Amino acid sequence: MDNFPFYQIDSNTYVFEVAEGFQYVFSYSDASHLISDHIEVKLNEISFDYIITEGLSKREFINDRTVIRIRKTIIKIITKVIEDNQCSIVYICDSVDDLAKYRDGIFKGWYIDSESERDLITRKFYLEEIDITHYVGIIAYNNSHFETLKGEMDNESLLSEKS
Repeated sequence: MDNFPFYQIDSNTYVFEVAEGFQYVFSYSDASHLISDHIEVKLNEISFDYIITEGLSKREFINDRTVIRIRKTIIKIITKVIEDNQCSIVYICDSVDDLAKYRDGIFKGWYIDSESERDLITRKFYLEEIDITHYVGIIAYNNSHFETLKGEMDNESLLSEKS
């Protein structure tokens, strides 16, 4: 089963249509503010969400086949962003709406199913001063990035600016 065709609408945004009136938007942006100043690793933060025409329901379009194609498309876009930009990527799921753990689990499952050879680092950070839990994942561009970013996560330096 293939991914959905996707296209780039600006330098940092991709879009793909699941069905008429239902599309996903995937974007990325510089995330160097999340890591220590002395770290020389290119890091981009990713985000994705769907847009659906008013009056339509996501449930009308979602089935097992569609979910697999969405997953494959997002993983393909992530791989393209990593390779084209020679960067690692980070995703951050916060617990503001109590769905962070769920979203983190979905992303980890997608990543595992993709059989990627890149390393995935994941951590859970509780920010007591604002009573929010962040689930964070990084897909490393290469082994050097992996070692550096793993150190940032292990030392809880990551998110110091985010909080």
